[in-house]
Amino acid sequence: MAQGKTAEDKKTQNLNLLSRVGIALSSEKDTDKLLEMIVDAARSMSNADAGTLYILNKKEKHLSFEILQNDTMKTRISSKHKEVAAPPPVPLYIEGQQNNSNVSSFVALTGKTISIADVYESTEFNFAGPKNYDAKTGYRTKSMLVIPMTNHENEIIGVLQLINAKDFVTGDVIPFSEDDKNYVSSLASQAAIAMTNSALIKDLIKDIEEIKSLQRSEKELGAKLRDAYIKTEEANKELKAALKKVQMIRVAATVFILLLFIAVGVYSWNRVLLPERKKAAAATTEQKGAASQTHKIVTGTVTSSLYLTGTLEPLNVVNITSPIYGKVKEIFFRYGEIVNAGQVLLRMDTSEVEVKHREAKAVYIRAAERYKEIEKWEDSQEVVRVKRSLSKSKLALDLQKQTYEDTERLFKKGLVSASELAYAKQQYTSVQLDYQSAADELKAAIEKGTGENKNIAHYEMENAKTRLKDLEDQLTYSTVTAPVSGVIMLPGSVFEAGEAKKIEKGSHLQEGGIIMSIGNLTGFSVKAKVDEVDITKVDVGQSVVVTGDAFPGISHEGTIANLSSQGNIVQGGGVPTFEMKVVIENIEQEYKSRIFVGMSANLEILTYLNDKAITVPITAVTEADGKQFVKKQKLVKGKKSFEKTEVQTGRTHYNSIEILSGLAEGDEVLTDGR
Repeated sequence: MAQGKTAEDKKTQNLNLLSRVGIALSSEKDTDKLLEMIVDAARSMSNADAGTLYILNKKEKHLSFEILQNDTMKTRISSKHKEVAAPPPVPLYIEGQQNNSNVSSFVALTGKTISIADVYESTEFNFAGPKNYDAKTGYRTKSMLVIPMTNHENEIIGVLQLINAKDFVTGDVIPFSEDDKNYVSSLASQAAIAMTNSALIKDLIKDIEEIKSLQRSEKELGAKLRDAYIKTEEANKELKAALKKVQMIRVAATVFILLLFIAVGVYSWNRVLLPERKKAAAATTEQKGAASQTHKIVTGTVTSSLYLTGTLEPLNVVNITSPIYGKVKEIFFRYGEIVNAGQVLLRMDTSEVEVKHREAKAVYIRAAERYKEIEKWEDSQEVVRVKRSLSKSKLALDLQKQTYEDTERLFKKGLVSASELAYAKQQYTSVQLDYQSAADELKAAIEKGTGENKNIAHYEMENAKTRLKDLEDQLTYSTVTAPVSGVIMLPGSVFEAGEAKKIEKGSHLQEGGIIMSIGNLTGFSVKAKVDEVDITKVDVGQSVVVTGDAFPGISHEGTIANLSSQGNIVQGGGVPTFEMKVVIENIEQEYKSRIFVGMSANLEILTYLNDKAITVPITAVTEADGKQFVKKQKLVKGKKSFEKTEVQTGRTHYNSIEILSGLAEGDEVLTDGR
């Protein structure tokens, strides 16, 4: 009975310890204290004689020693104790191959928990290290429990190794139990999360300090730049004053030279060129009059189009994600192949998930049984046993009370001695204490099934249930099928496809990661870039004519589906552009064999249309003082003449210009014949 009582007490103690340590881990910021706390708590839960903690070094691909504790050898060292020779790091890979012979590296690589009853009888791993340690120190390594430390992102950050679990009563070395495995696994997960959070906080503090340092440097640089700017401005003022003087001298010299040349030119022109120029001017006037003609106004159509180029893409793209973490077992598709909705694309290797599922199911069954026992705690064996013990104590108390009272009456009659009365009283007092102890034990036993203990059991059951459901879903969705029909593509658009990684048999996939895309080929979309000057000429819903050099004679009408509201800044000072997406909802079946994803496309967008436009030859319009004029014909007393008329112009073409106001159909204007 004593041994059973001790085991039950240990379960309660471990639950309480797990709760207290969880709170302490979340508040501890000192990494050294955090690591010591983890090993202390794990050893206390499992009653382990020794423990070692390793941290995963991703860059160097090995396990770095951090903490070593051994009660028998009276050893407590950490990686911070430079004066003590620490254990060497454990490599995860040897000559490019996984180091599965070492139990710690195996756990770090696979995430599996390993329990060894006796390392000297085990052939699964190479235990040369512990055996050499035993030979040098006289220590005897026997049972071992190695657990991965997995954080909230399911990443392994370290390995916790416990050695030589001891029996609570005899102190003999025994194998680690399933309860030890569960409690320490829960602690390891909490510890991994706490260590990750601590590292994140340290990185955040470091980033803040770097930002502050950069801000200080920026402030100092700003002050230096300001001083340099002031000095430059002062130097510029002096330079400007000097240049102004030089400029004035140059202007005066230039004016003098110009006046001199003008005087010489006027003199020469008056003597020689003036008669000839007069003759030429008269001839030109005659020629102009002969070339000028009238233009009668008629209405017509004026259009303007914007021409762009782009690349054909599927009408839309559906991304497919990995349902579980693991390796690809089978592949049933090829990139660029057209698949149908529901078609099997690949199957994942579920061996690791199946192991985790069995482990999770066992944990859930134990947690459910524990919670069921807590719910009916007053009928549990422990409470029934304590109640039975209390009943026996009550009977013994009543009997001893009667004995004491009888002895007291006999003493008063002089039939027994005072020593007999004292003995009877002592026995009665002892039985009273036993009864009170039994009553306290019953109260404590009943409290185990209420309050926080009941909540902890419920939380553990719900957590185990959630984990089990998640693994069941992973097994269900391990076969990936096509959700829609279309062409298999690498993740991302066709512009990025060359940089994406192809999925192959044996590839490792992260749960939730995008593994491929399916493009809808019932229609196409075209992505193009619009110059900032032209962005105001287009709008969503506008029609677009789509053609291509690779599919001549085929023309489709599309629609602008999307316009980016933010321009792309071009490096080197180029003109900003805006993303535009044009969609062609349906492609005729006869053309699908000639049009493919990735082909270039030409886009024609009609940006202006006036089918009743008034146009005149460009030579009919003159400009003065920022205004436009034409010479419009009018009849004055039966005679034709032309008067200068102001007009408002619109779009200009290579030989004509649109008139928005000032002229009407049927009017006649004069052109200069150029």
